[in-house]
Amino acid sequence: MKGKKDTGRIKRIIDISMTLVLLCLMAYQVTGEAAHEFIGVGMTLLCIVHQILNRRWYGTLLKGKYKAFRVLQTGINILLLMSFSVTAFCGMSMSTYAVPFMYGILRVSLVRRVHLSMSHWSFVLMGLHLGLHVPVMTARLKLTDKNQDGSGACPLRPCRNRTLSVPAYRHAGLPFLPRCFCFPGL
Repeated sequence: MKGKKDTGRIKRIIDISMTLVLLCLMAYQVTGEAAHEFIGVGMTLLCIVHQILNRRWYGTLLKGKYKAFRVLQTGINILLLMSFSVTAFCGMSMSTYAVPFMYGILRVSLVRRVHLSMSHWSFVLMGLHLGLHVPVMTARLKLTDKNQDGSGACPLRPCRNRTLSVPAYRHAGLPFLPRCFCFPGL
């Protein structure tokens, strides 16, 4: 059981790292070309590790029933993998610092346009990918409406005992989100 806990911890670290690295990648004007290229290679490596850690997903693709949510989630995952792969390949084929041996594999003027458009699609698809995993993430964090002592008081000061006549999460059609994000044991 300990190995499974360690794998889950590593997955969370990789996922959080990917999110932070993505934000750095989107700051090209701030980081500059050389840093952008090395950060991009790092993101590619993180993505490969993410795929390895979640390799069981590939084994389940042809198993079970496909309901609407699973079709949507699988479609977004496949599109994300394709768009990210194209973005990474195009970025590396115009790299002058991180992987200069790949420079010029394809025509740079074409690759630059493809890299830009695919990076924007990757960004959108990553947001959707993360959004579709919110129920799983909240379940893993064990977010609840109650504190450990059974009271409805939230241990987080900013939202303690805040109630609405129509809870915002229900109004938004998100029944899986708790009223107040309470972390038991804090």
